[in-house]
Amino acid sequence: MADEGKPAKNRVPFTKAVQVSAGGSFAGTGIDIGGGGIGVLLPKEFKTGDALTVAVDGGPPAAPGTVRWCRAEGGSWKVGIQIGAEHWAALAQFAGVPA
Repeated sequence: MADEGKPAKNRVPFTKAVQVSAGGSFAGTGIDIGGGGIGVLLPKEFKTGDALTVAVDGGPPAAPGTVRWCRAEGGSWKVGIQIGAEHWAALAQFAGVPA
């Protein structure tokens, strides 16, 4: 993911259901994916640096991630999540993007 508050370039649309766990479980929808991370629309605000776990519907096992940015979008939150390098390749392969 790019600098805080700015999604990375070279991202592709990704609209699968996503489950995020961090002090609770939150259902979201993917926005885009690439550059080692995933953008997700969620019902909860997260802080930059928050650690969480990301599971994509039908995808590889849940992966640890770190919030890189978060901004309001209507009544929801767009959240940029950096996926740990050891888990990124499996998620990228599932999504059809270069690892």
